Amino acid sequence: MNRTENKFIFYWNERGYEGNAVTASIIQTCRTESTVDQLVARICNEFQVDPEEARADIEEILQQLREIGILFSQFQGGIQ
Repeated sequence: MNRTENKFIFYWNERGYEGNAVTASIIQTCRTESTVDQLVARICNEFQVDPEEARADIEEILQQLREIGILFSQFQGGIQ
């Protein structure tokens, strides 16, 4: 993953994907066993957002990561 200003570019299966700081934080957290609740707590602490907003963003980002094959179909922590 490379950081370019406030955007991050990460590579998967020889393709580049662009994300923001929240996406980068989620990907870093997913490298270990994590739950959605743990992700919500981390994002709330890192970005000073309320839990409902964080959960909605996380769910959306996780779905996008599943669709491109980076996460297992059922999020249980761990990048594929």
